[in-house]
Amino acid sequence: MVTLIAAVGLLLQAPAGKPPATGDTCEVYLVDVDAALAAQKAVEKGASEDELRRLAARAETALGTFSTTVGEEELTTRAFPLPDHRQVTVTVFYTDESMASAGKRDSVQLALGVSAAPLTDARDAQGNAFAEVPYDSQTFTVRVKQYLTVSGRKHLLGAECRSAAASGH
Repeated sequence: MVTLIAAVGLLLQAPAGKPPATGDTCEVYLVDVDAALAAQKAVEKGASEDELRRLAARAETALGTFSTTVGEEELTTRAFPLPDHRQVTVTVFYTDESMASAGKRDSVQLALGVSAAPLTDARDAQGNAFAEVPYDSQTFTVRVKQYLTVSGRKHLLGAECRSAAASGH
């Protein structure tokens, strides 16, 4: 599945209208699994670039992009609508109190949760996707993802945050 998502991801261009980076940059996306599998089969069969772009556009939906506020005990939460009218809430939290690693204490937590209405903090959502990693100059990307059914179809929902240091900002 990782290869499939990577193949589809390579077909997509960077989303237009990204906000100016003031912190780390996060993207939230939804991938229709059956449409992504069709795109993968087309890649294997040597489909044209135009056909691959069409299939990739059908497979992946960019739900939104946002910048975080990086700092001690800083919480950034954003919500985005899903096609079935539920909300996906993404929370990014920076702390130095929950995870020590290699003599350093800073970490970043990333969570996403799905609910009928936007959440205050996705880290508290039942059935959420959650990750925590050490946060320093070597932290480049953090990602969480989960499968869910949207409008009767299986989808992969994901949030990925890239550090400002990694993107040169």
